[in-house]
Amino acid sequence: MNSIDFSQLNWIALETDSILKFTAHDNPLSVLEKQKEKIQRTPCSVLCRKKFFLTSNVSSAEILICGLGIYTLTVNGERAGDAAFAPLVTEYNKRVIYDHIDISSLLTPGENVICVELGGGYYSPSPKYWSWRAFWLGNPRLAAAVVGEYTNGQSFECKTDDTWKVKRGGVIENCIYDGVTIDARLYEEGYLFPRFDDSAWKNAVIVERPAPLAIENCYPPIKVCKTALPITVKKLDSLRTVYSFDENRTGWVKIGVSGKAGDCLTVLHAERLHEDGTLDVTSNRSAESTDRYILKGGKAEYFTPQFTYHGFAHIQCEKSSPEMEIICVEQQILHSDVKQSGFFSCGNAEINRLHRVCMTTMENSYFGIPIDCPQRDERLGWLGDAYATSVTSLYNFNMRSFYEKWLDDIRLGASEEGEIQQIAPRPLMESSADYGVGYHIILKECYTFYNDDELLRIHYSTAAKYTEFLLKQSDGYVLPRSRYGDWSCCEPDFVRGDPFYTNTLYLYYSIILMREFSEILGKTDEEQRYHVLADDMRAVLQALYYNSKTHIFGDGSLFSTAFALLLGIIPKKDEAACAEYMNKLVAEKGYCLYTGIFGTKYVMDALCQYGYEATALAVIMNKEYPGWFDMVKNNSTLTERWDGKTDSLDHCMFGSVDAQLYKLLGGIRLTRRETASLIIKPYFSDICSYVQCSTDFNEGKAAVSWTKNKNIISVHVVIPENCNAQFILHDDFDTVQILCGTEEKGRCFSLPSGEIDILIRQ
Repeated sequence: MNSIDFSQLNWIALETDSILKFTAHDNPLSVLEKQKEKIQRTPCSVLCRKKFFLTSNVSSAEILICGLGIYTLTVNGERAGDAAFAPLVTEYNKRVIYDHIDISSLLTPGENVICVELGGGYYSPSPKYWSWRAFWLGNPRLAAAVVGEYTNGQSFECKTDDTWKVKRGGVIENCIYDGVTIDARLYEEGYLFPRFDDSAWKNAVIVERPAPLAIENCYPPIKVCKTALPITVKKLDSLRTVYSFDENRTGWVKIGVSGKAGDCLTVLHAERLHEDGTLDVTSNRSAESTDRYILKGGKAEYFTPQFTYHGFAHIQCEKSSPEMEIICVEQQILHSDVKQSGFFSCGNAEINRLHRVCMTTMENSYFGIPIDCPQRDERLGWLGDAYATSVTSLYNFNMRSFYEKWLDDIRLGASEEGEIQQIAPRPLMESSADYGVGYHIILKECYTFYNDDELLRIHYSTAAKYTEFLLKQSDGYVLPRSRYGDWSCCEPDFVRGDPFYTNTLYLYYSIILMREFSEILGKTDEEQRYHVLADDMRAVLQALYYNSKTHIFGDGSLFSTAFALLLGIIPKKDEAACAEYMNKLVAEKGYCLYTGIFGTKYVMDALCQYGYEATALAVIMNKEYPGWFDMVKNNSTLTERWDGKTDSLDHCMFGSVDAQLYKLLGGIRLTRRETASLIIKPYFSDICSYVQCSTDFNEGKAAVSWTKNKNIISVHVVIPENCNAQFILHDDFDTVQILCGTEEKGRCFSLPSGEIDILIRQ
């Protein structure tokens, strides 16, 4: 089969178009504002069509394709591939990702036809969103090549050029935030099939290549991964009907409808309802999240709005005529096709529901990038949200390839000076250390799970350059106040950016992570330099912010205390006293943390690291505000705020709690220490009679199950091959005897590979 260099293919479009250009030192928004009047945006979809002749039977054939911003592909009237919302989003002026699809079974001897429909996606959004949210780069464009072999071994190919036919499509307006308007009357009968006469269509024009780099997609595609039917249907009047689904989800609805030509079905999406049963679209903000379908008429018609997506638990269908009939409604759930690699279940129904809510929310956030939320006018890859929940993601899903793609988005988006974006991918450079250092943190967590230093080698220089950038921005290791701080903290006196030294702590975090990366990669000189930097900066932090008499760091908040403990800033001799202060503070707050997305993660981690697992469990089980059970009591997804009702109802960023279920109740704690790759240290709480959990990491699947019956705890552990593991019985549990097989053991002992039964008599 012929080899095609995708980067050399022609890009075609409906009309001649100039891509917006800017240098590394330009503010893209300023450039866009200056040229705004010159931009002729194509709001509709674009159809691209090519007929080609095959002389005999085909043994193999594939298409390499990238259609910006979004494309759908049919071959001889059949949909090719199962990906949706393709290609994956990137910083399009730097690289694009093309798909590789097998179409062997769709081709026949004689006339064949390829038809591609293009939408705007993130590439050419509506002017309404030309701001920090979205950035216009150009109108829709396509590059593609069919390559194949006949059964006799001869090859054939068909590439994009100016002989392809193009015209405006039936999607007359499309926007990822506002939705689509489809006029089915504009689609000509039979245009998807070879016999259709396209002589009246225009010839395509050759347009500029969008990016210097084109790479083949080897990452999880976005797909329709699940479907669901409505659980309730409420007819408001002869024209309006509300359909409600079991879960708040990312995706769209597939609808069947019949009526006369020109009739219109309007579909509104929302996360919640008003008391009167109508949609409450407050959390959509300025995103209209509305799809419209204008009927061709004559028979049942089925549609999905494939150039947009929504976050919704409810839809409101509005018919333009009472004679119209809605035949069927199906929720189609979209997310990146990351495979589930973890399992958790226990004997407590409330915890199981919390786990399910976390899983649903995390899946909703995987959309080629880790988006913050799917419903409102953002849907962006915020680094802070992503690293706050990266460990939860890694316990539950195979994230290796997903993170590989996104980490490259971050790397390619770094400035010449080394600055890292707080949102990636996008051309606009805005940053804050407490978000940018998420780059280092996710690299570290991926290494912990996958024990693969390749990602560290690829990203080392970029991560190091960012640490140097932060050092240059600092004044004696002190950085300016953060724009965010402990985001979504609900302390009554919290001010955005608190604590004021948050960015400074993240500078220190980046230094100790670079020291660790240098050690892993054998970069001895760099490791020694970061070691000296860490020692110097720790002394500065202790002098500025630590009170050795009261054992209080900074403002004494839970965020500050926990983060300082985890970073090793607190002197060793004071760690126990500082941890005791933290534990006491949690208890005094009634086991309600009030912390934001970072403080919440760090407090739970620090409680468990310093032996206060019982307190961490009390926080999880707390049913009052602020707490997870209170947050999700009326929601199927985690929310942006602790109150469970303000702003977005689908935000993953408080999802760090789910990792604690694996680490705390299941006891599966991954580490890359020389003494053990895996620590098994379950907390045998009375809140549940049993726990079953497992997770895949580099060495294989680790699994733990235990049951508690009066004074007997039975534990079954599965340790993968070539894994150095230890079992540790927590100090909170008195014991008479621990039997591993028939051999009596101490409270801490090594575990061999394979399946091990442990019996604990209390």
